[in-house]
Amino acid sequence: MAIIWLSWNSIEILYGNIQFAVAMMVTGNIFLLTVMTRQSGAALFRGQIRQAELIADLKTARDEAESRRVEAEELARTKADFIAVMSHEVRTPLNGVLAMADSLMHSPLTEAQKRQVRTIHNSGSILLNVVRDILDLSRSDAGKMSIRSEPVDLQSLFSPGLDLWWDRAQELGLGFSIKSAPDVPRYIRCDETRLLQILFNLLANALKFTPDGEIRLEVSRTSLPTGDGLLFRICDTGIGIAPKDQNRIFGRFTQVETHAARRHDGTGLGLAITKELVSLLEGEIGVESSIGSGSVFYFTIALEQIGEEPLHLLPVKGSKRPAPPPTRSEPAPEKASPPPEQTADETSYSFLVADDNPTNLRVMEAILACYKGSIHCVENGVQAVEALSKEGHYDLVFMDMRMPVMDGLEAMRRIRATEGGLTIPIIALTANANQSDEAACLKAGADAYLTKPIDTQMLYALVKRLLKPSEKTAIPHQTGA
Repeated sequence: MAIIWLSWNSIEILYGNIQFAVAMMVTGNIFLLTVMTRQSGAALFRGQIRQAELIADLKTARDEAESRRVEAEELARTKADFIAVMSHEVRTPLNGVLAMADSLMHSPLTEAQKRQVRTIHNSGSILLNVVRDILDLSRSDAGKMSIRSEPVDLQSLFSPGLDLWWDRAQELGLGFSIKSAPDVPRYIRCDETRLLQILFNLLANALKFTPDGEIRLEVSRTSLPTGDGLLFRICDTGIGIAPKDQNRIFGRFTQVETHAARRHDGTGLGLAITKELVSLLEGEIGVESSIGSGSVFYFTIALEQIGEEPLHLLPVKGSKRPAPPPTRSEPAPEKASPPPEQTADETSYSFLVADDNPTNLRVMEAILACYKGSIHCVENGVQAVEALSKEGHYDLVFMDMRMPVMDGLEAMRRIRATEGGLTIPIIALTANANQSDEAACLKAGADAYLTKPIDTQMLYALVKRLLKPSEKTAIPHQTGA
């Protein structure tokens, strides 16, 4: 029995030790779990703090980026507004230089004097092109370069619209021609001003780099990813462009000749601006060229056709190649177009000119001097409205947009509000070369819009059209949605 009792007691002790060991293990595990939980909680807490810090850093970075974006946009707008003001201030005196030089070329001059006047006019034109390039660049940076959709008569756009380039080609002894595929429509809807600007830039570029030979403008239909389009090709027989330079010439301030002894002037902005304009018209631009074999600049635009009438191009002042340019001893013939011919009955017209700048008033007097009749000049919109109410009738009004006391927009609105002012033709004049200004002028009641420096040929054409409305060619309205 004693042995049994001892054995049982040993078992109880062993069992107790096992229970104690198990309890210690459980306690140890609980302790470890507690410690680990506390550590995990601390790590989680630290992670939450870090996450909050990262979120705060991201918000700060986002706010700083947004602030920089706003500052950059504001700076771009300020720069664009400043350049627009400077453009206005430069265009106003240029209006006096170019218009007076143009008027002087129509007066009796010796050959030496004609060359001097041509130099003045050409130098002023170069400066005007620089101003236009800089203004377009600032608009692009500020996101203000836009387009508008309007009916366009391609037949009028090409001829007489591009006759100027035939004249310039003739002066250089170059051939110039325009060809159109039979399926090209006469009437389309696009931004006529932007399309002309693209063509002018590329034609000017072709003339600059073509010492001899010819320049051709070809138009055909094409297919674009978005639908039908028009393909324009400006082909020349000029010096050509090396393959390595063909991509970079569309960059800003980029020219093939960058050294100090380069032969051709320019800002290096023309092709860059042209590329942006083509993009606005939903097209693409490119070049095919090789050194010594000429170049082909091509671009596409989206086609929105109006009607079914095909384009029938008239010869651009003849299709023959002009004679070679004159030698130094034989001055080039004067290419400035003469003032418009008087009608057979020599009709007398009465003009009203409103402009606060004395130089601009003298310019208008010189331009309109070829017409018989009277020219009445006033300095602000109030005087223009009063002149119309007192005189009762003028055949045509030229209204500057920016004037003191009352600007041209308000003056046009008041004139149109009177009984006798509904039918009188008004041409708005401004040194602001913005499409928004043109739209504002037309909305206020202007029949047409001209920017300064005034293109005398364009002014004469507008005068002829507005004084003889029956000669205006109508563009058919588009039917359907």
